[in-house]
Amino acid sequence: MDNNIFQKIKKYIQYDRLIIDAILLSIVWILLILLVNPVGDFPLNDDWVFTKFVKIFIEQHHIKLSDGIYMTLISNILWGGLFSSIFGFSYFSLRISSLVVSLIAIITFYIILRKLGIKRPLSYLLTCVLIFNPVFFSLSFTFMTDNFFLAYAPEAKKDILVKGLGSQFEIIQTDIKKWTVGSPIQGPLDAIELIRKKQAFESSDVKSVNVHLEPDVAKVVNNRDIPDICLQYMAAVMILDKTASFKAAHDVARMKSPEVLQMRSKVNLIPDEGLTQFLPVRVAIVEIELNNGMKFSERVTAVRGTPRNPMTKQEVVDKALDLIEPILGGEKSKQLIEEQRQLKTHLEKQGFEIILSGRVRGQMEDGQNGKKILVFKEKGVEIVKELSTTWYGMKEFYIRDCNGYIVGFAEQA
Repeated sequence: MDNNIFQKIKKYIQYDRLIIDAILLSIVWILLILLVNPVGDFPLNDDWVFTKFVKIFIEQHHIKLSDGIYMTLISNILWGGLFSSIFGFSYFSLRISSLVVSLIAIITFYIILRKLGIKRPLSYLLTCVLIFNPVFFSLSFTFMTDNFFLAYAPEAKKDILVKGLGSQFEIIQTDIKKWTVGSPIQGPLDAIELIRKKQAFESSDVKSVNVHLEPDVAKVVNNRDIPDICLQYMAAVMILDKTASFKAAHDVARMKSPEVLQMRSKVNLIPDEGLTQFLPVRVAIVEIELNNGMKFSERVTAVRGTPRNPMTKQEVVDKALDLIEPILGGEKSKQLIEEQRQLKTHLEKQGFEIILSGRVRGQMEDGQNGKKILVFKEKGVEIVKELSTTWYGMKEFYIRDCNGYIVGFAEQA
């Protein structure tokens, strides 16, 4: 009996300690929130997409979902709806809801560590690693879905996370931005380029430029102070330079140049509610009128660099050069890209042969006629997918290396 009483007392003491620890972690989190001062009714990152569905929920009293939406969005909508009903709908109130969810994730993470038998000092240290993780910390101050996912991690369906592993390669569905600007500006820049390809014109010929974007999308890029997320500035640069370089997209001083300001005054951003139905696809419509009265219009539904509208190899090279040249210089940059593209050919010219066989690790061996052979064999790598030509025009194969990572090799067919 005495032993049972002792166990109950011990259990209560441990429970009280967890409560104290949770309070201490809450105090630390609140102090960090006060330090950041997240006050303001404005979107951050891509949370404007998710806030829109909360607004629909509280105004129309039903949950609306679209293709491409993340798995935790339903909980985002319900949780955001709760906070909006209390504090009113705003980006700030939804930001507060995310900060509360992140606190739940922090405390849950700490409790899991303690339940696993990890001592308090180390549990505190590991929890601080989570708190100050740049991704976790920054996303806590948005209405993104990531930290909601972490808060619900104990209920996660782990089998879905590994479904199709080794045969289904999501990396090939990755978007590669053609322009180094905020995503809502990609479509308008594509449209300007397409119009110019159909009808050549100079910047001095332009009378007006009208850009139609979905209202919430337009709000994100409307006359912002940061160049790469300011649509009016980037559209002006695209017309003046006939391209949108990385340098121009990050040139704060150029935003105030008379030439840019003059062209920027001709750019009109029009929030178009008719484009809301296509979300999460960010449809863009650009209308350009020239001084001679000619008018051109272009609608972009799939921006360049997405799986639905992939870039050519030359476009990828051009973007790489735009990023690398300012650091390495023109010749070195071109040489680096060419060496990367011609790696296999280069090795063969140097007297190597490349052979893939079974579960492999690369090593050099003596071959016939005095040639050195780069052989992948023994253990470490498994051929996951044999060499084949894909529907999107690439010859590629995939291997699993000694660390379990899947690596793809591809070239244009």
